[in-house]
Amino acid sequence: MTEQHAEKRRDTRFPAEAVITVSLLVVAGGPVADDATPCGSGDISLRGARLELTFVLQVNDSVMLEVQLRRDGQRFQHSGRVAWCRAVNDAGGGTPGRYNAGIEFTTPPGPALNEWRIALFGLFE
Repeated sequence: MTEQHAEKRRDTRFPAEAVITVSLLVVAGGPVADDATPCGSGDISLRGARLELTFVLQVNDSVMLEVQLRRDGQRFQHSGRVAWCRAVNDAGGGTPGRYNAGIEFTTPPGPALNEWRIALFGLFE
């Protein structure tokens, strides 16, 4: 990560794969599928996540995610927007069918966000 990217980060990023499961529920106002679409999670923070996907998301699309903590099964829904999406690089070239997307949570301040903060930081104590 370059210093320029590091300076943009408002929140601490935590490695997510071992501690959460993420499902993409809605993209741009419509359901992704009949059921939630599971996706990988590279890292997570109070205000965002890096998702690992098998499809492209468009920048600025609205999304709805469900994050489930593996420790106790607690679930949180976050509204968000796609900040970026790009092909995963493998030895300098793109990997067909694999993408990373940065999601900025737009969940408004309030009780739900406070509960998320407590749960997230509790995972890494």
